[in-house]
Amino acid sequence: MKRRSLREMAVRVVLLLIGLWIAHLGVTLFLQTNLGSDPFNVFVQGLFRAIPWPEWAGMTHGRVHLLVSLLIMVVLLVVDRSYVGIGTVLCMALGGPIIDVYTLWLAPFLNETLPLAVRVPMLAVGCVVAFAVSMGAIRFLMDYVKRHNFKFFGVYRIVLGLIVLAVAAITALA
Repeated sequence: MKRRSLREMAVRVVLLLIGLWIAHLGVTLFLQTNLGSDPFNVFVQGLFRAIPWPEWAGMTHGRVHLLVSLLIMVVLLVVDRSYVGIGTVLCMALGGPIIDVYTLWLAPFLNETLPLAVRVPMLAVGCVVAFAVSMGAIRFLMDYVKRHNFKFFGVYRIVLGLIVLAVAAITALA
């Protein structure tokens, strides 16, 4: 692995943080319009709504996002620690809290009680943001696959599938 200078690492972390704030603005716009979302956040939203969280936990979409991210981080650490770097940790740890901050800021102005004519343009903005971020993510994924193999993604999909089945079974029995 190429050793990076402290300055280069700092620039990369700042760019990552900016990207996280932009990407999660798009996620929050999707969630606040209540017109749909990306698959990961639909999964998180389903967990948030379906599980009877204790009142004292004060669960929010962002906190459930953080819990799911931490679970994924544990899987990453078990499967292959080389997948975990500072960017992985920052993305996993900050995504949920950023969604909660945006929700706090936007909820008084943008929510599902607004007319559809207002929510649809907000959804369009969310789509544009999601598209731009997705293009960067796809580029990263393609570069990654060129240098590595699909082992991690296979294990990740199996583990995530088992989690989804477990949650579905638990909520069906409740």
